[in-house]
Amino acid sequence: MYELDEIKVGNRIKMIAEINGMSVTEVMVKATVTMMATVVKPRLKDYDVYLMETGRIKGVTLRNKIAGRKPWKDGTHGITDHINNMFEEYELEVINEDFFNHTLELIDRALKSIYDGNHGLKVKEIYEVALSHPNFLYSMLQIGVRLLGQRLQDKNIELKNKTLDHILQEIKKKRNRIEELFKSVRTAEDLKQALIVYYDEINVYFDEFLDRDVTEGTKWKSALEIAGEKAMLDQVGEDNVLYFIGQIIFKIQERFMINIPLIRPEAITMK
Repeated sequence: MYELDEIKVGNRIKMIAEINGMSVTEVMVKATVTMMATVVKPRLKDYDVYLMETGRIKGVTLRNKIAGRKPWKDGTHGITDHINNMFEEYELEVINEDFFNHTLELIDRALKSIYDGNHGLKVKEIYEVALSHPNFLYSMLQIGVRLLGQRLQDKNIELKNKTLDHILQEIKKKRNRIEELFKSVRTAEDLKQALIVYYDEINVYFDEFLDRDVTEGTKWKSALEIAGEKAMLDQVGEDNVLYFIGQIIFKIQERFMINIPLIRPEAITMK
């Protein structure tokens, strides 16, 4: 679908790949999923995107476009359940094994349904404008990673990327804490402070998890894998991951838009 092997990387990344006995794309995908796991937001509304041309596009709306939504009783406003369709077409472990590429396929299905489906002209125009903004597509990718991971977990699949697996499990466990943390949010500054506390608590959770004296085999193995994923992300560097994501975003833009301006990867201004 998207030829990730075509994305050029520096010699440092090539060296990391050689040392780890992996392809460059495998290294970049592993680091990308790990980084996206560490910035998973606690609520769908935290994925709201504000664009000058279109105003706010809600995270809940993006979620419905990506995952699908059941129609109302009169049969209207139904959106194809893209994830269920993928689960019917692929073995769950196949999706898990190649998680990031299937996330890209999920985004591709969602965008095709907007352009080729029964959406009105106004919706298509809004998304045509939104697609020119890297932050918008980055939000779609983040939501796609979150949704696909959660739906696999709902099917009792342990995610290949252990950082993502444990982050999503922790969000599920701490639902009440998240509600308490965000219930008093009224302003953008309130939200910023709540997110800082949220991410600090996530970091403490991982530090405690990795420092814990784990005797159970599977937990110990997961701890080692999380440490390995973090080490690879540190080696690759977040700037290189954002560049990689930026190149993917440009490929998506090319696929769905004509005569778009070249938008540099560094135009991504959010994590």
